Amino acid sequence: MHSVLTCIALHPTGLSRAVWGCHIRHNLDHFEAFFLGLPKGQIDYESRGRNTMIEELPEVAISALQKYLKQLDALRSHETDEVLQIREKSESGVEERRWLTSSVGRELQFLLGHTVHHNALIAMIVHGHGIDLPSSFGVAPSTQRYEQEHPASS
Repeated sequence: MHSVLTCIALHPTGLSRAVWGCHIRHNLDHFEAFFLGLPKGQIDYESRGRNTMIEELPEVAISALQKYLKQLDALRSHETDEVLQIREKSESGVEERRWLTSSVGRELQFLLGHTVHHNALIAMIVHGHGIDLPSSFGVAPSTQRYEQEHPASS
């Protein structure tokens, strides 16, 4: 991702960083909410921070990304079955949001899928402006494995 951010940031197009930066910020905000809530076992993705500096300054995005990569690496020895409480999404007219049961492993799966989804959007946006990213960017690991196991016949 670091090289992707650098590639996009340095590309000499009129592409506004806010166009793709909001997706990067959105992803990183979710990781921030996860890591802030993990010590107390309660994660509220809707109450996440929205650091708009990430949208405009690639160096801020890179710094946040590096921070969360280190924290993810530290989780390798963490028990993924550990129970967490996740605050349900707010609905219009609902004043009180319940806490739902999840696990560290399940939330890591959510973060992976969520990130891949937004990375796919980033790839489409920047491709339309002539920026080529690695073909695996924004493609789910399961799709990548399937494509390796079942190469298209020419």
